[in-house]
Amino acid sequence: MPRINRIELVQILSEVATGYPDSTVRQRAADCTHVVVSRQLKGVSKADGGYLLRAVRKLVPEDRLLNRDCQRIVQQLTPSKSTNLPKPVRRDDLPERIHTIQLPGNDIRWSKAITSGRMIFVAGHGQDELVLVRSSWQGVDRPGKAWKTQPGLSESPIILTAHPLNDDFVLTHVVGGPVLSHEHVFAPTAECPRTTTAGAIRGMSAGALAALRTARDVTWLLEVRNNGLTLVGIGPTGEHVFTNMAPLQDLAALGNVHTIPLYACGGATFAGFGNNLYVFDDSMSVQTIEFDEPIAALVGAAPILLELDEVETDVAHRAARLYRFDRKKYKRLTKQGFNFEI
Repeated sequence: MPRINRIELVQILSEVATGYPDSTVRQRAADCTHVVVSRQLKGVSKADGGYLLRAVRKLVPEDRLLNRDCQRIVQQLTPSKSTNLPKPVRRDDLPERIHTIQLPGNDIRWSKAITSGRMIFVAGHGQDELVLVRSSWQGVDRPGKAWKTQPGLSESPIILTAHPLNDDFVLTHVVGGPVLSHEHVFAPTAECPRTTTAGAIRGMSAGALAALRTARDVTWLLEVRNNGLTLVGIGPTGEHVFTNMAPLQDLAALGNVHTIPLYACGGATFAGFGNNLYVFDDSMSVQTIEFDEPIAALVGAAPILLELDEVETDVAHRAARLYRFDRKKYKRLTKQGFNFEI
């Protein structure tokens, strides 16, 4: 199994084993994590072995004997070749374009694109219709699929999200419009060998503002309900696994927000709404962090900050929580092959 695939597989299994609502699924995922890691450890590098065994330690973090055994095994592995690589050279030149995919329809305003597995999905507005195409590296899989939309929605944001590794379903929606009434199916082709279904999911409402599908096959929906932003988690079989609301003081602000980025990490889901970052966690609490500028995107990074029991002082806006740079963790991650240079 390729290096990236085995690490991603173990990470997904570990996340399911520690965070999925159903106890039976958690136990089976934990068993699978042990089996996959034990099979992959033979001949693996020290860095990759650290990644794999970290997933095992995460299953029972309070087990000190397990933690000690994992550390002992890592020390016995062959050092990673990546530790001997020269320091990356920062380049100031512009990125080089290496490939272009021509999209169909000169009268379509393409505005949203995502990747899932090896596939690329692109959505745009036509004449009172939502158009979706599927593409591989070789080119667009024709023909595209279209849904009729209400007049006046041609400038509305498009929600488009899929499982990061599995391209069998693409959630599609136009913000401000009704839930799509039917699904479209992309049949397998030589370039796109999988069947892909596109449309809405059960439990989704017309008030959806953003959506995100995670590697654990949980779909997060951010919707307007009862004068508040409501985060809804829907499991792989359509069951609701999470619901929590953050009250909105000014619903009129919705008209000025064009995109609402979502990001999920561990037990928390983050939503950027205007200048506010809403943090939903498993404890059913919602934390609001205010920024000076609107939030355009959310991305994840390696955790090298320590949260302090302190907040800003002598500021006009809502005081933000303070963090401290964890130099030890930074050095440890750097030795494992992480590169934090921009």
